[in-house]
Amino acid sequence: MKRVSRIIGTAGHIDHGKTSLIKALTGMETDRLIEEKKRGLSIDLGFAHIEIDGGIGSVMRAAIVDVPGHERFIKNMLAGATGMDLVLFTVAADDGVMPQTVEHLDIIKLLHIGKVIFVVTKCDLATVERILEVEEQVRGLVRGTRLEGSPFSRVSSHTGEGLTELKKLLCAEIKSIGDRGESDGFFRLPVDRSFTIKGFGTVVTGTVASGRVRRGDEVLAFPRATPVKVRGIETMHEEVESVSAGERGALNLAGAGYRDIKRGFILTSPELKRFLGARPIVDCFFEFSNVSGPQRKNPSTLKNNALIKVHHQTGEALARIKFCGGGPARPGAAVFGRLILRKPLLMLRGDRFILRDPSINLTVGGGRVFAAYPSVSLVPAFRKMKPPACGEKIADAVRWLIPEGSPGIDKNPLSLILNIRGEALEPLMKKEDFFKEGFSLMGDFIVDMDRAAVVKSNINKIIAGFHGDEPLEAGIKEEDLLARVLIGSGRKAGIASEWSAIHKKILDSMIEAGELRRDDSRVSLPSHMTVPRGFETEIEKGIEGIFSSKDGFVCKIEEIKKLPFKSEDILRVVDYLLRKGALVRIKPDTFASGAGVNEAKRKLEGYIKDKGSIRAAEFRDVLGCGRKLAIELLEYF
Repeated sequence: MKRVSRIIGTAGHIDHGKTSLIKALTGMETDRLIEEKKRGLSIDLGFAHIEIDGGIGSVMRAAIVDVPGHERFIKNMLAGATGMDLVLFTVAADDGVMPQTVEHLDIIKLLHIGKVIFVVTKCDLATVERILEVEEQVRGLVRGTRLEGSPFSRVSSHTGEGLTELKKLLCAEIKSIGDRGESDGFFRLPVDRSFTIKGFGTVVTGTVASGRVRRGDEVLAFPRATPVKVRGIETMHEEVESVSAGERGALNLAGAGYRDIKRGFILTSPELKRFLGARPIVDCFFEFSNVSGPQRKNPSTLKNNALIKVHHQTGEALARIKFCGGGPARPGAAVFGRLILRKPLLMLRGDRFILRDPSINLTVGGGRVFAAYPSVSLVPAFRKMKPPACGEKIADAVRWLIPEGSPGIDKNPLSLILNIRGEALEPLMKKEDFFKEGFSLMGDFIVDMDRAAVVKSNINKIIAGFHGDEPLEAGIKEEDLLARVLIGSGRKAGIASEWSAIHKKILDSMIEAGELRRDDSRVSLPSHMTVPRGFETEIEKGIEGIFSSKDGFVCKIEEIKKLPFKSEDILRVVDYLLRKGALVRIKPDTFASGAGVNEAKRKLEGYIKDKGSIRAAEFRDVLGCGRKLAIELLEYF
């Protein structure tokens, strides 16, 4: 027995034989509720599995999700449609195409489900001519779409007619679907059922949307931050160690009651916790339905900023929809825009979803998630948005996702936005020749080198301007430089830590490359030399005069400040002379001439080399100065 990661779903109008077909194929009853059995009407999702010939004596087992066909239960149908690989689309031979035939087919197309077998049911109740007529009706609905050319099968669940042929066709179609493999994305299991089993506790089921979960893993129950532990896993009634993207899973959980987790919740990797506090904003590629039918004589135009209902995986939420360029979106249009959700849905890059108009209770379109943001600082300003490249390359996404005015983006939130685990991101970038697209990796940041060149130019201009204004300074303080760069990028210093960190990385790269020089915390151009100008030369001469007129070589700052210049200008020249070595600060308020200190050092070293040690009084006599100055110099040395 081989377990295959294939999800077979049903679709079609109410009473067109979906549940009866599954029972005839598998022997399993998917109607579980008393009300369903009493009325003969599917209300909620049903589940089964089918065993088919795998070749060379093997058997394959695939999961089946049976959906209700009544228009009142369309949200249940949409909860089950997520993750389907192949759809058994039923159309009854006696009824033919009906309203939910049209809407369900529209949903299948909008979700981009690639494999469909159109099953004409109840063939025992119709003539061959009527069956041909129904098949032609269906072909008319899919003509010109990706479903054109899909196979047809004629069956009667009552008599068993055509079931053997359908199983063979189903086997061939399943084998033609490529393996999904384990997704590089974060684990997500949209919950479609939550219940309790005596002796086990809480059990939830769903189709894994991305990633993998193993027994013993700790996961979160989104939209809450509730941590739960996976105690056991089953798929198609078999106990397994793990389930991955594309597989049905029943997870036995510890840490939450079954009433705490319900349909619409998503079990997720702990890494996705950042989305819990995020403002629910999602940028998407939209496509709108151009389907006419019994309920939809004239598909309507959707206005910009309209209220829409979003069905994503097993959840739903109201949202405002905004279009690039201001809309509106006409039937059949494909446009880029934004969803501003009223409540959180864990929509990640690549996810498909359905849009329904709550005012007319009909499906109007769908789409694919381009980016969902774990931080409001990463959300691009909508008024400045331009549609990104439609390509799936990481470089296209990164180029668009880097915030306006910023040279790069932190790869840690980027991996969340791209739905690619951090450890898989760099190898995937190398595989796609990402770094040949003009990007560079600087620490944890991915930097667009074209934008980095602009930042480098601004840094050079700011430093050159500072040298022109302050020629005595060794350079601009690094924190002041970064603050000016941020302000030039349109950000206030102190509130853009991520941007500041990116600019710091670019600055470090310039210093490492020898394009700039760093002395302590000051940054300068390599060619910069501190040279006094005009009145600063006069201050320098005045300070030199003070020291040359004294018997000793030490004076207090108060005496230097008596020069006829502004105090701040005097202090700036003093700092210059300290860096130059012409002055030495021996106490916070006391300065000595550099030449005098060097001479005192030479005498001190000579005396100790000759005598082995020195006393304060002896040092005083060597220098020919007072005891107080001798003590100060010894403490300095």
